Amino acid sequence: VTAGTALSLCAAAAAPPETASLLWADEVHAWSCERGLRLSVAGHTAYAHVLEAHCLSGRVDQLLRDCDRNGWRPDAVFLGGMVNVAAERRDWERADELWRMVIEKFQVKPHSLAYGALAKAHLVSGRPCTAAHVVDEMLRSGRELTSAAAQ
Repeated sequence: VTAGTALSLCAAAAAPPETASLLWADEVHAWSCERGLRLSVAGHTAYAHVLEAHCLSGRVDQLLRDCDRNGWRPDAVFLGGMVNVAAERRDWERADELWRMVIEKFQVKPHSLAYGALAKAHLVSGRPCTAAHVVDEMLRSGRELTSAAAQ
């Protein structure tokens, strides 16, 4: 089992947040770092997902600050997944913060699922007008409103 696969399993176990998933994810991440292994974007995404699900936003932010040094860059999948974790916690402020950080610092182009996650964060937080603005922004950017993004 690769470290990335193990971290993906931790991410799956993190909804709803389970303490064991965080402990295991930290152990796998530390183990891979100690051995000089480079995680893929998917591995870093899974680890960040576990951290964010446990409300450890500061550690996610540090992971993003260190990404160049660690040989990876967040992508649209990272953006959508992380914003969705914030949406599941009904934390629209964190969703907006992640959105701005990843798009501005890393020039990630969001796909329709990422826009859908941001709209969801606002909708489930009682901000339907802002959710509608997100959908409008998505359509203006040339993305289509797919059934997956609408969920």
